[in-house]
Amino acid sequence: MHSPLSVVSAILRKRKVVKPTIVALLTEGERAVVLDISSRRDWDVHFATTFPDARALIDRVKAQIVFMDRDLAGPDWRETMSSFASSSRRTCIILISGVVDAYLWNEAVRYGGYEVLSKPLREEDVSRAVRLAWSYWSTATRASAMTTSPAKR
Repeated sequence: MHSPLSVVSAILRKRKVVKPTIVALLTEGERAVVLDISSRRDWDVHFATTFPDARALIDRVKAQIVFMDRDLAGPDWRETMSSFASSSRRTCIILISGVVDAYLWNEAVRYGGYEVLSKPLREEDVSRAVRLAWSYWSTATRASAMTTSPAKR
């Protein structure tokens, strides 16, 4: 007979710890903020300096969340966002911009974005956005797995 403590211990040993994997296409100043927060929150963060690097990282590390600086993405930020959003992993894209308004938020959503944060980044905004994006991604992934797996008999 196993004690309740030994049963819980065995379950925890078998459970894989899952944490958000983030790819960040950000300026140096914004990188420092995300790096500081991620070290305390135990996020797996990978930084890119160009769009092609970010795109490759998203696929390689199987990122669930992407921070995308609108200025680094260039004048075609909408196409860049659409490209990131086309990932088969349902990546949540968080657009970072110096100017945030309802029009930009609607544009971001139209092109596959999840959220828009203003510069300079603030810890509470970044933490909230990652927490909500991670929750959304996890729920959507579970729901998708349930609808695509064959019914058990």
